Amino acid sequence: ARSIAGPARPLLIALALGLGVAGCAPAPVTDAPPLRPSFTDPGFAARVTGYRDITIAPRSGSGAEAKPLSAAACTLGNAEMSYPPFTAPAKVALPKITGKPEPLMLRCEQGDLRTTLRLDPAVDSRAPLLPTPVGVAMAGANYAIASSRDRWIHYARRGALQVTLLPAPATPGTAPAD
Repeated sequence: ARSIAGPARPLLIALALGLGVAGCAPAPVTDAPPLRPSFTDPGFAARVTGYRDITIAPRSGSGAEAKPLSAAACTLGNAEMSYPPFTAPAKVALPKITGKPEPLMLRCEQGDLRTTLRLDPAVDSRAPLLPTPVGVAMAGANYAIASSRDRWIHYARRGALQVTLLPAPATPGTAPAD
């Protein structure tokens, strides 16, 4: 039997370990550009100041038992904008909007697993106020002005949005599937 020695050995070991771990990894998100929304009103589209790319990553279960899902059918939208239906995991460009927008609704399903998630808008990149009497008074006085002038986004964190899909509840009057 011939053994592999020299600089090629660590490379082959790393390759073998990488292939073994890759079998447990979630399906990778493609290098396709992120999905962008279409807007129902040109006035609303004019309020967009930029985008933040996130990955919508579906999974089943929770905690240590969570397993990534590779092909969940999803929709995302509200009355102001909508995305084309997509298969998650997927990259999505969320608009940064001047003035507070409506919440976005994300719906995903794969087989008998489903979820609906409401993405409420949050102010993007504002320094938090200190909890002082002056800070609280200023926050209350400036809220109406701030909500119309600040830049808002529907998912303020960076990175992946983990979406947990759960078994659909049984419809009353139907028997569970065997």
